[in-house]
Amino acid sequence: MRSLGAVRSVSVEFVTAARRSPFQYSRRCRRAHFTAYARDDDRRADDILNILDKGGIDIILPIGIMGARLVAKHRHRFPARTACIPMPDIAALEVANNKIEVLKIARQCGACTPPSWIYPDDASNADLTRVRFPVLVKAPDLGGGEGFHLFNDAQSLDAYLNKAVGPLLVQSYIDGTMWGLNVICRNGEILVHTVQQNFDHENGEYSPPAAIKIVEDDHVFDEGRKVLEALKYTGVANLDFIRCSATGKTMLLEINPRFWRTCAGSVLAGVNFPYFACCEALGLPWGASRPRPIIYANARAAWNQISLGRGEGALAGFSVRNSVLWANALDPMPSIIGRINRNRG
Repeated sequence: MRSLGAVRSVSVEFVTAARRSPFQYSRRCRRAHFTAYARDDDRRADDILNILDKGGIDIILPIGIMGARLVAKHRHRFPARTACIPMPDIAALEVANNKIEVLKIARQCGACTPPSWIYPDDASNADLTRVRFPVLVKAPDLGGGEGFHLFNDAQSLDAYLNKAVGPLLVQSYIDGTMWGLNVICRNGEILVHTVQQNFDHENGEYSPPAAIKIVEDDHVFDEGRKVLEALKYTGVANLDFIRCSATGKTMLLEINPRFWRTCAGSVLAGVNFPYFACCEALGLPWGASRPRPIIYANARAAWNQISLGRGEGALAGFSVRNSVLWANALDPMPSIIGRINRNRG
């Protein structure tokens, strides 16, 4: 909302099932529409259709995987006068959102991935020898580090798998640095991208980063391009990578076929992905430029850097203007209402 609202010619309305949503108080929000259903309930399509029938909406922009599923499934019901940002159809969306399916495609196109074992498909011990301990067991369709379990030996892994319901992805734990490739694609062609190095993860090693650095990196771009071309992917996506400290190899971990939590960092670097996606939907020129190298931080990471001075270590060169703190200062009500809601429980 803030990224789109930064463009003067754009006004934003949003649909939510939360009556206490703090985002309705944003200065970037023209109107909030409330639905009575859970966010993954298909009946929400009826509410969205009613909103669109009233007119005044040019573009539909789902931001999360649930919204993307809903729009992909019901797009044919929405009026033709209302455009939708580029996105995959429902089948391609589910493939891109599944770590196991992405691994299979990465193997086929020669993209580098961690040593991996699919349970129960790769059921023999010979297959498991490809994976070195410690290993991570991952649920195939959960994001944000959810459903990750670390095992240091075969005995504990076997005990877990004997009770688990598959399919599951088992991958060797890789010690290294985390990277991201952010894109808008059309039939596998990357139209615009940014590369980010991730730092200081919010709630443990597998959670979203608290700070990023926008950089240029050919290895991340090339590995991501192989998979996106093989998928013939259309839409917005964030790809996660790890660069092995021992070998220097850049390995694909997963694809997030949605907008990502640090999207504002790319916007501040000069690549406004939400706005560019809207322009692509309407067939308007958007003149993407090369991103500026910047550091972007969430509120906690920004406060930590302020306490250190002008920025030290990985975040040397940090500026508070490139942080959630500054965004909250310019548009304070969502953070204030959000804190009040949390205190109410």
